[in-house]
Amino acid sequence: MSDSLSNKELVAVGHHLAKALSSDTPIIDIAKILSRLAERLDSTTTALGEMTKLRDVLAKAWDAQRGHINQQADRIESLESKNSGLGKALGAAEKRVAELEAREVVLTGRYDIHEMSRNPFESYRCIEPDADGDYLRRDDVIEALAAAGISIKGE
Repeated sequence: MSDSLSNKELVAVGHHLAKALSSDTPIIDIAKILSRLAERLDSTTTALGEMTKLRDVLAKAWDAQRGHINQQADRIESLESKNSGLGKALGAAEKRVAELEAREVVLTGRYDIHEMSRNPFESYRCIEPDADGDYLRRDDVIEALAAAGISIKGE
């Protein structure tokens, strides 16, 4: 018999031999077939054991990867939720800034300081209304700010 039989062929020969066994079958042929079957069984068992170990390693790696993917998915979901909240807060803040920028304070009642003395040895000044004046009355400014809804602290 040839040593180059495939596992299927060897199994088929074994089954054929088992059916054909009789008292006339030479014991050496039976022994050779049984020996080859045992060798192939050993090598197949060893290969199966190695494949099982490899499968277990791959299963652990797959589980770890799946766990990592799940963590990333949870993180993405959390960030998307946070981003949504930040977008809403930003929109509200932009709306509030626009409202604040739209407020207008109208300052009226400008004044200027004029020298009122005719005597060179005396000097006094007078505050008079002046449309182009550089000064505003404190109470007028506070009133205009309050009318625009701006509170003043430290008063």
